[in-house]
Amino acid sequence: MVRGVEDSVGREGVAVTRTGDGEREELIFDDETFTFLGERELDAGGSVYGTSAVLERAVVDRVGQRP
Repeated sequence: MVRGVEDSVGREGVAVTRTGDGEREELIFDDETFTFLGERELDAGGSVYGTSAVLERAVVDRVGQRP
């Protein structure tokens, strides 16, 4: 677990990490609500090479339905 990690839009949270083949994946959550914010991918040297952020969520009644 790593505190103070930012997603691709700059929101800070706590990350749960997984390391494999010299790379690290960080799943970032809000440290108060535990809402999933996004993820980061880092190479063996610690450089970020991939990021994402969840900007919108919606609930629908069935698969394929648009909010």
